[in-house]
Amino acid sequence: MRGRGAAASRLVRLVVASGTATAVDTAVLFALCRVGGLGPGLAAFVGCVAGGAVNFAINRRWVFSGGARSWLVQAASYGLVVVGGGAVVTGVAVAAGVGLGLPLGVAKAGATVLALVTWTYPMSARVVFAPSPSARALA
Repeated sequence: MRGRGAAASRLVRLVVASGTATAVDTAVLFALCRVGGLGPGLAAFVGCVAGGAVNFAINRRWVFSGGARSWLVQAASYGLVVVGGGAVVTGVAVAAGVGLGLPLGVAKAGATVLALVTWTYPMSARVVFAPSPSARALA
C-alpha cells in the first residue's frame, strides 16, 4: 500500500509542477504570438524551453527529490532529453493544430497533454531523475 501512496503523491506533485510550468510556457507562447508577432511553432518552442526551466527546478527539488546525480548533469540531461524533445513535440503539435484551424489555446492544450504523457514524464522518471544503479540494487 505504501508504494501506491508514494506513487499517488508523486503524481499529484507532478501535476502541480506541470501546471506551474505550463502557465509559464503558455504565457510566453501567447506573448510571443500576440505581442511579438512570432509564428505559433517557434513561439511554442520558446515557451516550452521557458516552462521547462521552471519544471526542472520543481521536479528536481520536489517531485523526484533530487535523484542520484549532480544538479549540473541532471540539468544537461533534462535540457537535451526533456526540454529538447518536449519542445519539438510541442512546437510541431501546436503548429499542426493551428494549421488545422484550431484556436491557439486549444492547440496548445492538446500539445501539452501529448508531450507530458508521451515524452516529458517518461523521460524524467527513466532518464533524468532515475535512481543510480547502486540505489536500484538496494531497493
